[in-house]
Amino acid sequence: MSDLLLAFGLVLVLEGQSGLRLQSLGIRP
Repeated sequence: MSDLLLAFGLVLVLEGQSGLRLQSLGIRP
């Protein structure tokens, strides 16, 4: 599960840097 958390965290970081939204990826929290 650690890998999933790291991957999700990385996505959040990339989202902040790129200014992209999770919705653009088709993912809704």
